[in-house]
Amino acid sequence: MLRELWGSATHYFLKWFEWVKKSRLKPVRKAVDTVPNHIDHILIYFKHRVTNATSNGINSKIQKVKAMACGYRNKDNFKTAI
Repeated sequence: MLRELWGSATHYFLKWFEWVKKSRLKPVRKAVDTVPNHIDHILIYFKHRVTNATSNGINSKIQKVKAMACGYRNKDNFKTAI
């Protein structure tokens, strides 16, 4: 049922949400308890189709460069490495 969520997000989310509330699958019920806190952001994705995955990936690479260098004495060298 979760695959249907990608179609008409609001309608199928509510249908899925009701199904999970009746489910005996505790891990799924625990996960669905966090969804109402984030539903606005989830529905915004369906409207704009934009995520922050790219910026998170770039930040991850910057942190890796920073960790490998064990710190830079010169900020210009750090910028060059990035």
